Amino acid sequence: MGYVLAFLAAALWGLTYTLDEKVLEEFPPVKVYFLHCVVGLFISAAVWVASGGKLTELYPESSGSANRKILVASMLIGCVAGLAIVTSIVRLGASLAAILEISYPIFVLAFSWALFGKTTNWSVVFGGSLIFLGSAVIILFGHEGPKPESAGPAESAQRPAAVESTLESVDSSD
Repeated sequence: MGYVLAFLAAALWGLTYTLDEKVLEEFPPVKVYFLHCVVGLFISAAVWVASGGKLTELYPESSGSANRKILVASMLIGCVAGLAIVTSIVRLGASLAAILEISYPIFVLAFSWALFGKTTNWSVVFGGSLIFLGSAVIILFGHEGPKPESAGPAESAQRPAAVESTLESVDSSD
């Protein structure tokens, strides 16, 4: 089940990046990230309560706990990472931002070793290295080019007729 959930997460992140690229044409990255967080707060609170948890149990009670400090650090770093990716989507487009961000497993390996002394087997290191190498190739040798500012006539030629007529009726009602 863990593999299924991991692939589901990958597919949903891919869809999120694609949708965010479109939304970010109109809204600033901070606003989009904020709205993601607000919706995530309500959904995760509902799931927590539905699974028998109490909202008062969400934050660890032991103030001197090393894990509490790690939790705070993780939350802050996660916020910076979230803002970084939505801003990257604006500047690079969803496809390129996602391809570059997918290099994160190599950083997981490095930070797991540096912070907690965790090691892994050769296949994970090898696979992570291939991912990192792929990202490096894209960075060094380019990509499909900058995203267009406006789609223009080429895009409308690819739309179904029903979509075109709907868009025309919306434009004429302005």
